[in-house]
Amino acid sequence: MVKIAKCIDLVSRVLNTQRYEIDRQVGRGTWGAVYSGKDTVLDEEVAIKVLDPTDLAREQMEYRNLTSFEALRKEGKGLAACSHVVPRRFEIDNNGTPFIVMPLYDHFLSDLLRDDLEEKRIYVGKGLHEKTAYSYLSDISKGITEMHDKLRRVHGDLKPDNLALDRDSRILINDLGTSTCTSIGKSISPRDNMGFIYTRSYKSFKEGEHPTKADDVFGIGSLTYRLFTGKYLFEDEINKSIDPKLFFEQLGQKGVEELLKKKLKKIPRNLRKFVKKCTEYNSWNRYQSGFEAQISLEKIIKRTSENDSYKRYLKRSVPYVVTSALLGYLAYGIATFEPTKIDLPIQQGQYISLDHLPKENPVIFVREDLKNLPEAAQGLLFNSRIGQHLTNNKNVAALLNSYNNELLQTGYAWMKIVTDAQHKMYIEYTTPRERSLSTHPHHLNPVKTAIEVAIQKSKTPDGRVDLEDACAIARVGLDTINKARYASNSRNFADYIEAKDDEGKYIIPEKE
Repeated sequence: MVKIAKCIDLVSRVLNTQRYEIDRQVGRGTWGAVYSGKDTVLDEEVAIKVLDPTDLAREQMEYRNLTSFEALRKEGKGLAACSHVVPRRFEIDNNGTPFIVMPLYDHFLSDLLRDDLEEKRIYVGKGLHEKTAYSYLSDISKGITEMHDKLRRVHGDLKPDNLALDRDSRILINDLGTSTCTSIGKSISPRDNMGFIYTRSYKSFKEGEHPTKADDVFGIGSLTYRLFTGKYLFEDEINKSIDPKLFFEQLGQKGVEELLKKKLKKIPRNLRKFVKKCTEYNSWNRYQSGFEAQISLEKIIKRTSENDSYKRYLKRSVPYVVTSALLGYLAYGIATFEPTKIDLPIQQGQYISLDHLPKENPVIFVREDLKNLPEAAQGLLFNSRIGQHLTNNKNVAALLNSYNNELLQTGYAWMKIVTDAQHKMYIEYTTPRERSLSTHPHHLNPVKTAIEVAIQKSKTPDGRVDLEDACAIARVGLDTINKARYASNSRNFADYIEAKDDEGKYIIPEKE
């Protein structure tokens, strides 16, 4: 009875409504308060956001020409089906007081990351699994994409307090815009007119600036840095500065870029370009929307997953290979392990000089810098037709012809006919039976298999095949190419072909 009486009293003080029972206050910010409650019609727990602005918030409302009613109406409008944004509805009580009703979430990213506990913060390598971090970032980028594309608005206050965790540990974007009150988060983050101070872009520190899509992207970049290092991108510098606005003004573009370059060394290589692109000093150099950031992030996550799978595969397979080598079983007919199926991409579009071949199983090849390839590999037009005898795949046949033609032109003087990497791929991706029953036994069979593997491994996210990557992988193997990419911090052929190891030696031998 006492609890019911308190509930009725709280409802009467906050809202005049028969539908909702208000239990307690669960969040408080500059713009208002959030209460837990119950929807008696649907019989479910809800969160109710009511505007109760402080003096500072009233000044901001006056500056923006907003009334209390308009502030909440602005948040409640533009309903659309979103999978990564907290759903909400705008309602009015019997007195005409506006409020927002949302699902009630018990956990937020801020609870998990423990930002308020300096020595006990959670991040990758300290309580947070890398895959989980990538999953969170994927959800955040998708949520911002929905904000930009479906709801047609900028969030402007991206922070862990505003990132709800549902029962499946999926992130949902909350507190839609800085023109409304606080999120349901339990902690009060440093924040003023333009959002969370640690995920705010440089220009947003200036008076009169308003957040843009590119500023939301900056927030994604700073959150990425936080998940992998335990600190927000410029957290230490902001905390030490007397005035963050003056700090960035005095530092200027050159200073910011130099500082950013040093900081990026603290995160995994595969994320450095992404975070840099998100946090460029000039907003026009960043990803221009959540969607652009989302697509780039998805590519990184996919490559990371593929590399992890490859590492696990190597860990399982290396003992077999080493044992095989020690026993001297180097013949093609010896089985080391079961093969991996290769499905060559089937695409439609332009071709690179394949008019002399039937157009079955076409592949769209993309080129970066063909001047670095041998002339034979640039044309793919040869008198030799050895490829057609070894494979029914017209693209593989054309590339194998290119390879064979280069051998004939150089007289085998500068290169092995079959490299160790090609032999390894041949054993890995074919069965003993396939090797022994080959219709056309030939010394280039391992090369053919290597080209098949290379085409598959050098597919770009849009389904095309990078020609230079394919040629490089087919010759020296994916492992060597990945080492070169890692050392050069680039997936561009022109960059990684020049990569050197710690001893200054070329990772991809110069003669290749």
